Amino acid sequence: MIEVLEFDAFFKQKQILYCLSATFHSNCITALIGPSGCGKTTLLKSINRTAELNQGFHSKGKIIMDNTNVYSCKDSAVVRRQIGMVMQKPLALPLSIKENILFGPRYYGMQDKTELEDLAENTLRKVGLWQEVKDKVNSSASELSGGQLQRLSIARSLAICPKTLLLDEPCSSLDMKSTRAIEELLLTLSTQLTIIIVTHNVAQAKRIAAETMFMSEGKIIECGITQHIFEKPQHPLTQEFITF
Repeated sequence: MIEVLEFDAFFKQKQILYCLSATFHSNCITALIGPSGCGKTTLLKSINRTAELNQGFHSKGKIIMDNTNVYSCKDSAVVRRQIGMVMQKPLALPLSIKENILFGPRYYGMQDKTELEDLAENTLRKVGLWQEVKDKVNSSASELSGGQLQRLSIARSLAICPKTLLLDEPCSSLDMKSTRAIEELLLTLSTQLTIIIVTHNVAQAKRIAAETMFMSEGKIIECGITQHIFEKPQHPLTQEFITF
């Protein structure tokens, strides 16, 4: 579970997020929806502390995981290991498929060859890629299709055993078949993880998210059970957005 408490975010003098407070539940997919530029991606990056990699970023408030404020941790890499993030554009490291999976575990100290081999196979199975790539795991990951690359990106995050998975528009550039594969994967993973997904696809939020949060101009306008948000929105801005 992730708790955001009175959280403000700034880039230099410009405020991006305004006193956000929210709870993202374990074993649940929460969809973040809202117009472009409303702060959804900044919220994701604030949760796993990648926002601070941008010069001029600073924040106030707390983001709590396991009863600890992630911003009180001196080593941000520890936070990012527990809170994985998959970006909008599928990214492959200039390595083989297998070494893409093992990059994180090696970085964090795993060395046993047998354990690494088992981890690579098990992780590829988890994201439904093993049968598709088992004969070419030592080939360049750049040979994969867009949908396969996105599942590889998710696998790379899962290989380091995060507790939370953040996804920023993971299906925006994919065809319907690949989108469905990603959605089915996320539904399976949600039995084990806290999942937060930014999506501009309202239908996608309806299909896979147990809870939905609507943001506008850096503020949380409304959040709750997805069915309630879409069938009986309580705020005029939510109503306007979902019916536009």
